[in-house]
Amino acid sequence: MTTTERKHKIAEAAFWLAALGFLCVFFAVIHPLQVWDGDDWLYISWHRNAYPLWKAWNPSRILPETFMSMVAGVGVYAVYPFTKDYLQSITLINALAISLSIVIYMYMFFRLVRNRSDAGKLAAYMLTAFFLLFHFSIFRRFRSDNTYMFYASNLTGYFFYVLPNVLNASLVLYFMGNKDGSFLTGKKRDGFVILLVYLAVFSDFFQTIILISYMGARILFDLIKNKKVCRSMIFPASVIAVWFISIFFEVNGGRAASNSGQIPLSESIKLFFGWTSSLNLQTAAVMTGMTVLGIILFVIKKKNERDEVKPVWEQTLIAATCAAVSSVFLILLCSVTGSEHMQRSGVIFAVAFFGFIIAFMSAVAVLKDFPKGIIVMPLLFYILLSNTYFGTHTFRETNWQGYSPAVCKALMDDYIDQLKKADECGATSVDLRVPEFFFEADGDNWPHAYGMGNAMADTLYAHGVLTHEMDVTVCPDPSMNVEYHLDLYE
Repeated sequence: MTTTERKHKIAEAAFWLAALGFLCVFFAVIHPLQVWDGDDWLYISWHRNAYPLWKAWNPSRILPETFMSMVAGVGVYAVYPFTKDYLQSITLINALAISLSIVIYMYMFFRLVRNRSDAGKLAAYMLTAFFLLFHFSIFRRFRSDNTYMFYASNLTGYFFYVLPNVLNASLVLYFMGNKDGSFLTGKKRDGFVILLVYLAVFSDFFQTIILISYMGARILFDLIKNKKVCRSMIFPASVIAVWFISIFFEVNGGRAASNSGQIPLSESIKLFFGWTSSLNLQTAAVMTGMTVLGIILFVIKKKNERDEVKPVWEQTLIAATCAAVSSVFLILLCSVTGSEHMQRSGVIFAVAFFGFIIAFMSAVAVLKDFPKGIIVMPLLFYILLSNTYFGTHTFRETNWQGYSPAVCKALMDDYIDQLKKADECGATSVDLRVPEFFFEADGDNWPHAYGMGNAMADTLYAHGVLTHEMDVTVCPDPSMNVEYHLDLYE
């Protein structure tokens, strides 16, 4: 290896390490992924079988309900012995897991750009940096408490929404980036790809449309090109068939049976397009400008010149088809499940993701005609970065109420201390003092609901923090609101 090649390798490694480092700091320190509510305490220890469960509460959510407890287990047994801080160990390992998944997602995008165009490495890395930035800047409209595409309102949401989004999108990028257009390569890694497709399909309805719309689009485009059914359609058709099986299980599950959140279709459409008011104007302008310029340059090209960028525009057309299908699917699904789902960035992720692909594939086509355009990219990146960042409260905290991470951790430590003291005394039942909250829907003191006490005790016992099981009664105490400066949440 020459000195120049070695320097390039070091620079490439530095890029990916910098990305991983930034994400780890973001999710572990700036906006930490903390255990906070009843769902978090339940799912960091509860585990299920890795196949659909008939009539279960979540029959087909295999990925979040298996992986979340596995990650927490690694934190307890590999990190906790060194930190001596139970909650911090959970935060650190979850930050690493989510950060790694996003870096892999970034690499799949980088691979797509490299394999589907003749863009140089420098251009590919710059586009990848923009790709990550757009996920944080796309919804930045205010000076504080903005959402972003990797946002969830609790730790559980990262495994039920963010991780499925990232996995489904990563698979789409992987398949798009295969030079020969194949799904499976005939190599040993195909087994791993099949496993990931299985976990993606059995993750969450809202997120699976990313992969399923792509599979459907590929079948459609293959039919248009070949005018007949061919072997290349077997894999995507099989994935779609398995997806319908997951739907059958899910609609017969407990969550579906308890759902009563239907809204008029017109309201669902209104909420869907309501996201346009949340878009960051600068980021939206850059995306629109790249797309429009790419289309104009493509239209004015001669036929032989168009053939040179055909692989790029084919991916763009597929992404546009997927965006349309995903939009219709999400509108229809939210009209059944309720308006609160459409208000989550993790739900609109599918449409934004395909919008990114359209914009960046257009940018690749533009750079082919104007390769020196790369010299303005660092300046444009800095402008968008400065427009995105305003301080430590630029983005929302990872809890429903937006409380300070320090306050949330102090309160959770208080709960753990209460249970540990009772455990040391040999108590089999304990009253757990918590702040008084009010949740109008069911009066269950959410987010620290009455069922959270036993979930905490069971989890702490399973992780070896408590020495025996105990029955916990959650007792809302207004004095704790004063002690921790917590407003009543309604």
